[in-house]
Amino acid sequence: LSKRFPIIITGGEEQHFTALLAVGENDNYFSLHNRYEDRRYIPIYLRSYPFLVVEAKDENDDTKLYRSVAIDVESPYIGVDKSIKLFEDNKETQTLNGAIKLVQTFDNDRFEADKLIEVLKEYKLLDKRDITLKLDENEPQTILSDFYVVNQTRLYELSDDILLEWIKKGWIYLLENHMRSIENIDLLLAQSIVKH
Repeated sequence: LSKRFPIIITGGEEQHFTALLAVGENDNYFSLHNRYEDRRYIPIYLRSYPFLVVEAKDENDDTKLYRSVAIDVESPYIGVDKSIKLFEDNKETQTLNGAIKLVQTFDNDRFEADKLIEVLKEYKLLDKRDITLKLDENEPQTILSDFYVVNQTRLYELSDDILLEWIKKGWIYLLENHMRSIENIDLLLAQSIVKH
């Protein structure tokens, strides 16, 4: 995904890595006519739907949170007349166990990515960015504001010990993909100009 779309870090109170799929309102260059143009990658949250992770407070202690895998019972994929069973003989089927594992993997990956963002903030490695576009003689227009990218120079000025630790954790690989992907913003802007 990062070869085609910029992976940015959102602004706001809760920051996350996210793919920027377009810069225009209601545009999406990843999904065309509700179909995925690039069939090599389907986001894990779509592959795992209608299963998802929910967070709830403990009934006896509202300071404790626990996470569970839940099913969206309103989904058209869930019902008594469906061909794929989730339970047989009051036991989870292989299908259900596979779906639970996929959702848990997605949730764990997101948790690790959010933890990485906290570390990046601690080391002051994030730069705030805006995307502005100037067409003809018009005033520059801000298309996207308040997102963040990793500052490559400051990243590689960290001590060798820290960088080695981050390599072992797989963080450097993720950050290099993120930093390379930022170049794709120009491609999105060009697609937006052609479309509009």
